[in-house]
Amino acid sequence: MQWRIKGLIIFFGALFLFLIFNVYNVQIKKGAYYLTKAQMQEEASGGFEAPRGNIYFLDKNDNSVQAAMNKDYQIIYAVPVEIQASGDQTSAYAEKLSPITGVSVEELSGKFSKGNDKYELILEKASSQQTTEIKNLNLKGIYISNHLLRFYPFGDLAAHVLGFTDYSSGSAEGKYGVELYFNDLLSGKDGGIEDGKLIAAESGKDLILTIDPT
Repeated sequence: MQWRIKGLIIFFGALFLFLIFNVYNVQIKKGAYYLTKAQMQEEASGGFEAPRGNIYFLDKNDNSVQAAMNKDYQIIYAVPVEIQASGDQTSAYAEKLSPITGVSVEELSGKFSKGNDKYELILEKASSQQTTEIKNLNLKGIYISNHLLRFYPFGDLAAHVLGFTDYSSGSAEGKYGVELYFNDLLSGKDGGIEDGKLIAAESGKDLILTIDPT
């Protein structure tokens, strides 16, 4: 009888240690991994980027008309570190994606071979057909997400006044005209991760110009 009690104590003790180990493994050891992955996916989808403020024209009847706005586009991006973890698939991936994206095999191979890289943009403003074909390939490390890009409904009208934005830094940044002069106002405040917590982005402020588009 006594040996049975000892056996139960040993069994439950081992079970307790096993549970403690798993809690540690998930919350502590793998916590940083999951947090980094969440941050990477949020950044890629524009989740940390503050929506840029709109710019409006004010016509002769005091009606505001959008002159610069954010438009939701689908982007295709790669996570090279995940591609490398699944084996040497750089050439195979590049050959499959090149005909769909229009990006050369050489350029794609170069992007995919960056083993420690967590984000490589493949294509901005992807069409629905392109995204459907890529989804059907089901390639590990290749993702599709939505991203806000600047759009000017009036095209070249007052382009010298409005200016334009550039995305080379990872988010919209004014480079000329009103977009540059009021960049801080329009940009808002990007979100991110602080002390292990996700911080939401704060939208930029809107701007109204007394320019009649008619």
